[in-house]
Amino acid sequence: MLPPGFAASLGAAKEFEGARLLRAWNALALRKPELASELLATPTVPPGDAGGAEDSDRRPPSAGPGRETKGEERTRTLAHLRAWLEYRLLRLGSDTALALEKLEALEAAAAEPPQRLWAVAARTELLLAESRFEEAQARLLAARELLPSCLESETGIFWQLHGALAIHLGEMEEAAASLARAESIWREYGLHANRLITAGNLGGIAYQAGDLARAQAWNEDLLRAWVERERWDECVTAITNLSLILLDRGRLGEAVRYVRDGTGLAARSPALQNRLRIAAQEVHVLARVGLGRRAEETARRLLADPSAAASPVAPFLRLSLAEALEAQGRSREAREEFRGAVGMFRESGALDDAVDALVAWAMMESSSGEGDVLEIRRQIELEQRAASGLTHGMIKLLDAEIASRRADPDREQRLREAAETLAAQERWYYAWRPRWQLARLLAEAERYGEAAREYGLARNLLADLAETAPSDMIRVSFLSLPEPRRFLDELEAE
Repeated sequence: MLPPGFAASLGAAKEFEGARLLRAWNALALRKPELASELLATPTVPPGDAGGAEDSDRRPPSAGPGRETKGEERTRTLAHLRAWLEYRLLRLGSDTALALEKLEALEAAAAEPPQRLWAVAARTELLLAESRFEEAQARLLAARELLPSCLESETGIFWQLHGALAIHLGEMEEAAASLARAESIWREYGLHANRLITAGNLGGIAYQAGDLARAQAWNEDLLRAWVERERWDECVTAITNLSLILLDRGRLGEAVRYVRDGTGLAARSPALQNRLRIAAQEVHVLARVGLGRRAEETARRLLADPSAAASPVAPFLRLSLAEALEAQGRSREAREEFRGAVGMFRESGALDDAVDALVAWAMMESSSGEGDVLEIRRQIELEQRAASGLTHGMIKLLDAEIASRRADPDREQRLREAAETLAAQERWYYAWRPRWQLARLLAEAERYGEAAREYGLARNLLADLAETAPSDMIRVSFLSLPEPRRFLDELEAE
């Protein structure tokens, strides 16, 4: 978290240390404490210009008892901003007691509404870091009355924190609105680091809501910006997200390419977590394009490393290993890995990821007809509140396939709704499946014209998907996956 704007004050003094403080601000947001420390180790104003050179020739040194000249006001504002940045620098370090002492001094000196808002934002951030979300939200909202007395440039941090808290409290529409407002403010006033952090949250919200096109646009913007700043950790996050999004959107070649590029970016980062994150996505992509054996080998090699097995990425690796085994038709072994991944997600409190894993597991059981898909569906029901809008699209597909296999009276309606939802989300990797199931249902009902139409739609969607493969080998491997293979065999037999 960084302080609110004060961009208007900075703009008036950019030829002096205003520009330097702005650079320190962005350095802190980018977690570059050495650069920020260097920028802050300079005088508050240029030597011989305590009141501001731009004012000294235009007005007397004092405006009268109890009043400040424009230069004095600017100097005080910049001094307060410097004190804030020094606090933020201490927060990045290990001396928590000294940081809190600095914050208390800032709170005591906060006389004007922007400075008071600033202090509330700092306390809210501390509560947020301790996962005290309701308390943090109450404290922040109590400061809302300060907003009318602040410049727009000074309110960006309020909206950024308001959006971040709304995410944690599950209020996604409110989160998106607040973060969009913060992003616009940061963009307008040149606070690039804050803008990029906010844009990352907006991309995540768009993805969870099932708006894959918007999520892709945000992450492409982030990847360009982070590469320019050589922020390799953030680059890996953005490019991993892009590979995941493009795979869902049925663009196999681009998903593969982003994994390869991401592996190169991760090599520039010293953090093991980044290498594991892109490696887990590589296993996921390999499994989904039909290279199951290669995906399995990669996953098992990574999980054999104790540091990887103990990392937060481990449950994702187990989930991807399950997908790799499923791609090879080894459903019994895949079942154990799905079960293990679900347990690990639950233990870590990642219930949304647990639901995603349960849905993937249930989809395999529904296709193979071997496992107890209804028991898995009951588990999903217990935790469905944690599911994102994107996951709800897959739950619709799962429910439609279950209804179709049980010959439920509403199975046609369920299949049509699933097809429409997946098309609206642009999840073309899966969108052909409800069309296929619908075609089978219509053929059984002797509605042959309608069945032929649905078969044609499913065939075209699958063919378009296969055409995005980066090579003939991958196209063949993708079409050899269990579900595409069953569909194509069925078409050939007709």
